[in-house]
Amino acid sequence: GFTLMDLVSYNSKHNEANLEGNNDGCNDNHSWNCGVEGPTDDVKINALRERQRKNMMATLFLSLGVPMIQCGDEVGATQNGNNNSYCQDNELTWRNLWELTPEQERFLKFVRKLIEIRRTEVVLQRRRFFCGEVSKFSGLKDIIWKHPEGRNMHPHEWDDGNCRSILVLMEGSSIDEMGEDGRRIIGNTLCLLINADHKPVTFELPFHPKNRK
Repeated sequence: GFTLMDLVSYNSKHNEANLEGNNDGCNDNHSWNCGVEGPTDDVKINALRERQRKNMMATLFLSLGVPMIQCGDEVGATQNGNNNSYCQDNELTWRNLWELTPEQERFLKFVRKLIEIRRTEVVLQRRRFFCGEVSKFSGLKDIIWKHPEGRNMHPHEWDDGNCRSILVLMEGSSIDEMGEDGRRIIGNTLCLLINADHKPVTFELPFHPKNRK
């Protein structure tokens, strides 16, 4: 498959180097080149690509389950649009993780920050999925989805293609799991502001009944 960088840099696969007439590899990559196929000097397009990569990394590390990334995605490695590099034991697939550009260093710093959040916030380390139900211990739902206006989402809005922004509360006092010491696990409550629109969106932050961090 595509590297993370290629996912935001190519609309189509480019497997010509495999000498199979570009017929190998998957054609359904769910990718978007942000306006130009392949590398570009356009500052706005490169900024958009970096923002899209940050969006996808944040989605991965702030979700439940075991986050898995491909080696090199943390620094923006590219395979020049090749999504089936099984036969490429060369510079196309080799990863130079020691001589980074300032842009690569900046993105690596962002990924490290996500890893730090993941390691320190226990609500992201739950053993069970969220269910949206009230905890018998805290009296609060384990997760709440809200409209940017601060109200609960209406059922029809989940199917509304124009509703591209949402606020998520992950309740740290409603984990309802025990740690190795036999004590109930309690952590911070996380508030995620997610905006997939091309325009800035103002969010109304919700009132938390226990005034938790």
